[in-house]
Amino acid sequence: MPTAAELSSADPAAQQAEAEAELDRQLTQGAHEIVADAAGHRIDRAALPVGQVHNGVSLVEFWGLDAPTIQVWRLEVTASPGSRVDYTDPTSQQLLREMLSVRRLDVGALSALLARIKARQVAAFGPGLGGVKAAMLMARVHQAIERPEDFPGLLSDDELVEAYKISANIGPKFGWSHDLLVGAATTPGSAMSGLKLRKWTVPPWLRRTNKVILFPPVALCLLAIERLLSAAESHYSQKKAVFRDEMLRRNMAIPK
Repeated sequence: MPTAAELSSADPAAQQAEAEAELDRQLTQGAHEIVADAAGHRIDRAALPVGQVHNGVSLVEFWGLDAPTIQVWRLEVTASPGSRVDYTDPTSQQLLREMLSVRRLDVGALSALLARIKARQVAAFGPGLGGVKAAMLMARVHQAIERPEDFPGLLSDDELVEAYKISANIGPKFGWSHDLLVGAATTPGSAMSGLKLRKWTVPPWLRRTNKVILFPPVALCLLAIERLLSAAESHYSQKKAVFRDEMLRRNMAIPK
């Protein structure tokens, strides 16, 4: 006579039921598995927090689904308001709540969660819209695993402090580099002062020289570098503010 375990392993429906049951258990209790957190510390998965959605913030906003972005190489393009997909239905809201425990799941439960997302969305909305909604939710799950710092509410206290310190340290470095570049380009007598970083125009004195073909690409490169440095400084400044807000919500001391 085959054992119950053998029967279960031969029955796809029984396997799915077991996976669903284990997923439900881990969503509430977490998986007892020692892993390295985002700060490099060894920690039990079950000790990682369930994401908290604070007053005034919806699940859709927490997961960044209110203004979905499409990443093309390293550029993010924000979809227009008219093209946004609605995630306020009960099916999506339940899945978004379950996703708050994503970092507490082991590999098996994570696979079960992704399968659940796809199955429930397709069952509720069909392969077209349901497939699109499932794909976006699954992408957010992968993002939360690979880049948890994008969702401060999913970070442990130690991870949150480390993320704040990194942003506070890196942002000013881009700012200093930006200021040095602009300063070098705008200092009277500087060899670069005629390139006019902030307005892409060929200065009159340059038009009167035979170097008019050579200098525009240089100015364009400098303009691009200046804009990139400015954008990087702004990015880390915003990150620092978001991490600070989350620390204040948790009544944590802000590192000096």
